[in-house]
Amino acid sequence: MALTVYTSKDNQWREYLNPLRGLTLERIVSLIEQGERGAFADLQWFYQAMERSDALIATVLMRRRAALLACQWDVQPEESPTDTVLACEQAAFLREAVAFLASATFWGFAHVEKHYAEGGRGIVRLEPVEQWFWCRSGMFGEWSYNRDACSGVDEG
Repeated sequence: MALTVYTSKDNQWREYLNPLRGLTLERIVSLIEQGERGAFADLQWFYQAMERSDALIATVLMRRRAALLACQWDVQPEESPTDTVLACEQAAFLREAVAFLASATFWGFAHVEKHYAEGGRGIVRLEPVEQWFWCRSGMFGEWSYNRDACSGVDEG
């Protein structure tokens, strides 16, 4: 049985923090260096703030997502699914998961969490997990979950 990583937004304190307020070049360098050490929480929060506040960045991201979802690909359920409603929901979740995973081009990485059916029989959906919840030991270490999105943490 897989461990459920993402059940609620554990970073509510970040909702009151604007990483752009008082931003200096030294702070940006510090954020990038933290990311190179595997502590991504503050850097990814900064990226998200930039994405929301800069019209050019937001436009590029929206166009990229729209282009991806407009491509000639589709998610089809098995020939005769036992639950057609669930199959359609799963297809929609999979399309969103693919769009989220494509954001790795801009954010540096992207993760989705597998949600299993009752009793662990098969994957029901893939749920995106925001980047500030992830850390790793160094640039190439194993990924860990930073439950509270704590600053400077490189091991979860």
